[in-house]
Amino acid sequence: MRYPALTILVLFLYILRLPAQEFDRGKLDAYFDTLGANHLFMGSVMLARNGTPVYKRSVGYRNVKTGAKNNDSTLYHIGSISKTFTAALVLKAAEAGLVDTGATIAKFFPEIKNSDRITIAQLLRHRSGIANFTSSPSYRLWSTKPCTGKQLLDTIIAGGSDFEPGSKMAYSNSNYVLLTFILENIYHQSYAGILEKQIISPLKLERTVFGGKIDDARNDAHSYSYKEGWQPEPETDLSIPLGAGAIKSTPADLSRLVHALFGGNLVSPATLSRMQTAQDGAGIGMFPMTLAEKKGWGHTGGIDGFRSVYVYFPEDAVCLAVFANGDNYNLNTVAAAAVKAFYNLPFEIPEFSVFPVTEAELKPYTGNYTSAEVPLKITISTAGNVLQAHPTNQPVYTMRTIAKNKFRHDPTNVELEFNTTDGTMILLQNGHKVTFKKEIQL
Repeated sequence: MRYPALTILVLFLYILRLPAQEFDRGKLDAYFDTLGANHLFMGSVMLARNGTPVYKRSVGYRNVKTGAKNNDSTLYHIGSISKTFTAALVLKAAEAGLVDTGATIAKFFPEIKNSDRITIAQLLRHRSGIANFTSSPSYRLWSTKPCTGKQLLDTIIAGGSDFEPGSKMAYSNSNYVLLTFILENIYHQSYAGILEKQIISPLKLERTVFGGKIDDARNDAHSYSYKEGWQPEPETDLSIPLGAGAIKSTPADLSRLVHALFGGNLVSPATLSRMQTAQDGAGIGMFPMTLAEKKGWGHTGGIDGFRSVYVYFPEDAVCLAVFANGDNYNLNTVAAAAVKAFYNLPFEIPEFSVFPVTEAELKPYTGNYTSAEVPLKITISTAGNVLQAHPTNQPVYTMRTIAKNKFRHDPTNVELEFNTTDGTMILLQNGHKVTFKKEIQL
């Protein structure tokens, strides 16, 4: 049978497209059903190719108290993914001749240590040396209260410098708060107005907003952590993270932004290439990322109980966005499962059975454990029939019992295995194994 050349071309293109788009959606749905049923994930997911959604799913509640469920249009705090927006805004301003990224920040912030040697480009790449103000032990004491620009700047100035400008890369939210102020200075406009004019309106991001309190009437999500049920997290006042982390969006809008960015509809190809030029593992507003052995570019975000990640695979023009407002599981594992499903790679629907154990049976494991391999002490205790692990200067982690002497913390992929005969505890995480020894109580 003979076919016209155009028909053959259309068929050929369809065949090329088919393998990446025809995947087992039912199995991926079952994966998210399992996470939801075991109180491990609440949020929304989207996979899109060439800007067209090929899979979307929402799980759990945007408001646990009222029973309102997450859906495709639920707004999530995206945390540090906001930096992709801010980096694009700064580089668009540079393209327009409004700012020179090679210039120092001295004229904007003369009071900042080393300001005469720190460039705007170093802010963009986290190479300024300016201390990260959100790492301060006191940060959580004031993070839920409104903050003025002057107060923020004074805090950053007081934080000082951690290293010589340009000598290395160290992630710092301070960099992108300062970039927010620079944008407002050169545009003589609020960051919200700049974002609206330069990105939100042109790209028709109808479900993307900057700042403000959580608004139930707008279909905003509240955030939660899991402690014997989903418990609400304190709400950071978004006058603090600004362009470093104060944007709210949906997976659909984020995907639209990413496809515009990589498709040449937001910044020039030369600017995009610059963003993708990594130094010490960091680009500008994005990082090289690998999921399920697929290489791409993306960013993660975390604020209060919200967790988020996006990754774009340039070879296939595929974008994955995962936004969570309740995260009791490892988000990278969730994202990797979605990528594996899309590319028809093997992935398993996990089993989350809990091995029954009594408090008396857990008592022999309690105590302080140290290791000759790492400078870390872990205190093991119980809360009823639940084992808890408390590493020094870290939160207390609630472990899930998976066998008589084995316990797991799903969000961090940590497993603990005890041997009461020799008093050892084996810690396993992402292929790494560390042996701890129980301290003898005298």
